[in-house]
Amino acid sequence: MKYKPRIKAAIYVRSARADDKEIIHQINAMLRMIDRNEESLVGVYADNGVSGLTIERPEFQRLLGDAKGGKFAKLYVRDLERISRDPEKMQTAYEQLHVDGVAIVARGNPDGPKLIIA
Repeated sequence: MKYKPRIKAAIYVRSARADDKEIIHQINAMLRMIDRNEESLVGVYADNGVSGLTIERPEFQRLLGDAKGGKFAKLYVRDLERISRDPEKMQTAYEQLHVDGVAIVARGNPDGPKLIIA
């Protein structure tokens, strides 16, 4: 049997309102996807009570640094608005993650298909 290395995955969650239950809900949903895909979780980044209009968020900035350092190859988010609600800033973040070799998996509607941007 041939060994298949597990993809290193990270989770990013954000809530504009300081809402621990929402953060935990987002994390659990992403953990289920990582488990189903038989990937290896290497980091969870959570900005709780922080607006999505800026990308200057402590955990998101740490995430970008870890991506640049090659810590993970796939980033799971509930939806792309967790990264940014500003289209230009979303594009900037996507481009940086893409250059760093990170694919973004957005769960979106739990009953609908997931979006993968690679």
